[in-house]
Amino acid sequence: MKKINIGSGKEVREGFDGIDIIDFGQKYVLDARKKLPFKNNSIDEVYSRYFIVCLTNFNEKYERVNFFNELYRVMKPGAIATIVLPSWTSAGGYGHPHFQEQFYEGALFFLNKDWRTANAPEVKEYTCDFDCTWGYNLHPNIVTRNQEYQQFALTNYVNSSIEIMITMKKK
Repeated sequence: MKKINIGSGKEVREGFDGIDIIDFGQKYVLDARKKLPFKNNSIDEVYSRYFIVCLTNFNEKYERVNFFNELYRVMKPGAIATIVLPSWTSAGGYGHPHFQEQFYEGALFFLNKDWRTANAPEVKEYTCDFDCTWGYNLHPNIVTRNQEYQQFALTNYVNSSIEIMITMKKK
């Protein structure tokens, strides 16, 4: 099985081949904003932590759009990508000099071809087709509270969600 950890830095996930633009001793030293060096439908699993917020999605670059399309190209049908990123409501998601812009989970709908066809037919930049689910890594003061309070906090309080954890399955 071929598993890749994109934006791995020094900490490559166990069982995965690391990819980073800086050489930390991982298997691949390359710019993952560009075309990945893998054949179509060749990757079984992808893991990426905090890489997405290092990509821009404004002006003509569309790095995020291109990245999701490239993931779709290299992943096998049914393959899973796990994407972890700082919550846009968390103070921890701001200030890092490599972070370009925060990621809002509503953007995940655009990764699904059926949703785009029905709701945003003018959006032609995406060629990917993923089913996405997501959840939250909650602040320690919230995680011990009941589910009703947790939902209220996620809706109304900044810093209640520390990270967004996304699961994308290639259709």
